[in-house]
Amino acid sequence: MSIGTLNEKSVHAYLKKRFEEHTDSHEIKVGRYVADIVGEHGIIEIQTGAFEKLNKKLEAFLAATEVTVVYPVIVKTTIINAETGRRYSSPKKQNIYSFLNEAYKIREHLQNVNLKFILVLLTVTEIRSGKGRTAVKISKTPEGILEEIRLNELSDWHIFTDSLPETFTQADFFSHTKLNRRDAWCGLTALISAGLINEIGKKGNTKLYRIC
Repeated sequence: MSIGTLNEKSVHAYLKKRFEEHTDSHEIKVGRYVADIVGEHGIIEIQTGAFEKLNKKLEAFLAATEVTVVYPVIVKTTIINAETGRRYSSPKKQNIYSFLNEAYKIREHLQNVNLKFILVLLTVTEIRSGKGRTAVKISKTPEGILEEIRLNELSDWHIFTDSLPETFTQADFFSHTKLNRRDAWCGLTALISAGLINEIGKKGNTKLYRIC
């Protein structure tokens, strides 16, 4: 098992326990697939990334029950060097817009009324061995949750567009999200797929969008 897999599993296990303490509700087979959690409110899937892997599961699960996808957003990472004990903050940070790049990968399901999301804003500690670019990540441990953002219905998605003008361009959206150009384009497409914004035409060669 790779170190990367271990890191992902530590965050995954932490969130699975947070959302369901009783392990007899974990790893339940539903049809052809295994759900992370099955309870009175349906299925909960903890997904740290690679949402494209959820498509087939969602197709099966959503036909039967409500599904909540929990996505961790790592807003702060404290790195500790295993040899020296030196601590410092990683310059890499996620924000809520990081979720949109993942949502793009399951865009065909975003208007399904049975699909909900919880964004969990996390701080983590990462242990590394070595120096510079050759440093090896040993572990990543969740330290605390700053906030949980629930996307239960379309109106909740307005957190992604609240500070945008009613009519805006792709450039406005890129500036708003602070994502790289590709990820911001994916996020914009996800919001169109969710039904939050519409493409309404062009001004010259520039596409215009409107918040629904």
